Order: sequence, then structure tokens, then C-alpha cells
Amino acid sequence: MVKFPKFTRKEDDRCKLSDQDIKEIKERHKQGESYASLGRIFGVTPPAIYYWCKTNKQRRETSKKNYERNVLNGTTFNDKEYQKTYRKKRLKLHPETREYEKEMSCSYKKENPEKQKAYGKTYHAKNREKRNAQSSAYYKKKRQNNQ
Repeated sequence: MVKFPKFTRKEDDRCKLSDQDIKEIKERHKQGESYASLGRIFGVTPPAIYYWCKTNKQRRETSKKNYERNVLNGTTFNDKEYQKTYRKKRLKLHPETREYEKEMSCSYKKENPEKQKAYGKTYHAKNREKRNAQSSAYYKKKRQNNQ
């Protein structure tokens, strides 16, 4: 297992706010400054300021409330359900992907390595031709409409 080095907020380039900035933000918010004004001052969005003004306990409580609300509304579902619905939509839009998935599966690759390589090339070539035909038809129609 590869372990990545842990950076402090100063060393990490992705962090826009230093520890000192965060302390200052919390103090200024307690004095009554708005999230938007603090965001403009420190160069981050108001939701980022809101995040840093809350404690870990408040964040956990908020996320728990949001989850419970979503369960009651029926807007949350587990990952397996999401994957199934997403796959159905994708197969409906692109039925050729079912064949491609079969050909690219690990068991097929092990059994037929030469066929798999050849199929991958032909599959991508077919799709390229299809896209080119669609785009050329689109631009023909556009040119005709402009004339």
C-alpha cells in the first residue's frame, strides 16, 4: 500500500486559507461580518467560509439532518441502486456498449488476447465513423439553413 505524505496547510498548494486565516475568519464572523464579505476578503466562496465557521460537531449534525431529510423525501439511495439505474440509462442510449463490455471483460481478454485487441480497434473505428457521419450531416443542415 502506498502512503502519501501529509502536508500542513502551508505546504499544500490546494489550500487557500492558512490556519491563521481560519482563526481570523472565525473571530470576524463572531463580530458580525457576513459570509459573503469574508469570502471576498479572503478570496474564497461564502460556503467555504460557512464551513470553517462551524465546528466539527455542528458539521456532523448538519450532515445527519440532511441525510434524514433526504431519506424522508426519498431522494437518497445506495450506490448499488444508483449504478443499476445509471447502467440502464447508458445501455438505453448506447446499446452497443453491452457488446463492448463483453469483449473488454477480463475473462474474455484472458481467453482471446488477439481477438480482444482487434475488436477494440474496430469498435473505436466504427464509433469514429459514426460520429464523423453525424457531425457532417449536422453541418450540412446548418449550411443549408444559413443560405
